[in-house]
Amino acid sequence: MAKLTKQQKRAAKKKAEKKKAAKAQCESNRATKQAYAENLNKLLPEQIKCNECGGRVPKSTYTILPTQDVDGVDLAFSGTCDDCGSATMALSGEPEACAVVHEMFMSEMDGSKWSMQKHSLGVK
Repeated sequence: MAKLTKQQKRAAKKKAEKKKAAKAQCESNRATKQAYAENLNKLLPEQIKCNECGGRVPKSTYTILPTQDVDGVDLAFSGTCDDCGSATMALSGEPEACAVVHEMFMSEMDGSKWSMQKHSLGVK
């Protein structure tokens, strides 16, 4: 096997350092995502009330909805009622913004089977 030149050694060392930095960044991102999920989980109520039938919508059915592009809405999530199977949505944020999102979903769904619940979760 031939000896490596200085340039090849430097290139190999740089590649190894880059790989190590990428791995560290990946681990950091994973830890950040896990901490975010744990904090978010603490904010969510154990259950919300279905607006269709008043039944129970358990935390285990929640799906977090993206709100990063919706000004004034801090958190939105939906869940499924144990009793009637209806989807119910909970919103947290400025009342005016939550009302706009509520109207948007109601018009999108033609008012059918989408219950909305404004739920204060203390998210800032």
